[in-house]
Amino acid sequence: MTANTTIRSLVFAVCAASIASTSLAASALTIDFNEVGSDVVATINGSFDLTSLVPQASGSMTMRNFVSPNDGLAGASDNPSSVAWVSWRIDEQSAYTQPFWGNGSNAGNVPRFATTASGTGSFYLEGNPLASPETNEARIRLPADYVSNSPINGTLTWAGQSYASMGLVSSGQWDWQTANGGTVMLRVNAVPEPATVALAGIGAGLVGLTGWRRSRRAKNA
Repeated sequence: MTANTTIRSLVFAVCAASIASTSLAASALTIDFNEVGSDVVATINGSFDLTSLVPQASGSMTMRNFVSPNDGLAGASDNPSSVAWVSWRIDEQSAYTQPFWGNGSNAGNVPRFATTASGTGSFYLEGNPLASPETNEARIRLPADYVSNSPINGTLTWAGQSYASMGLVSSGQWDWQTANGGTVMLRVNAVPEPATVALAGIGAGLVGLTGWRRSRRAKNA
């Protein structure tokens, strides 16, 4: 197992544990960015509750697996074709302005399309209040045939990239809430310190060694 694979597994395990520990409601959607070895990986988990919500707008577009950091845009899609969509209002939980989850550099001024993607569901997050009709209002677009509380999950990978090369901030969290109490959260998680990564690697090694010893004892019994 390579060092990158070990680190990637540990990061995914931490994300899964964090999601489980916060007991996400069915109406919660999270987008977690992590720098994993030589890649940037976004982990998406949750769903969207449409109960009692009023649609804001509609149209059609091809949804993409991308992030545009300085513009406050992000999206994921399991459908490469153009689809009809409906947008829903999501209000910011704290005021923030450009460059949102971008670092303000030229690298964050352009859309960054994922190298690989997997998962179920599609969304297009517009976290930019400057483009919204009301103060502190953002939007999320979902396919018009999206069924309330259906899973939206998966991973997006930007191979050979870092936060800096993509124009992402080094860390941060952005939160929104719908009129029915649902939540949307985007996090850019700080890169672990080298010492932390080394300790995690040692821990994984010890776990493997313990398993090998048990297996050997069982064979010799």
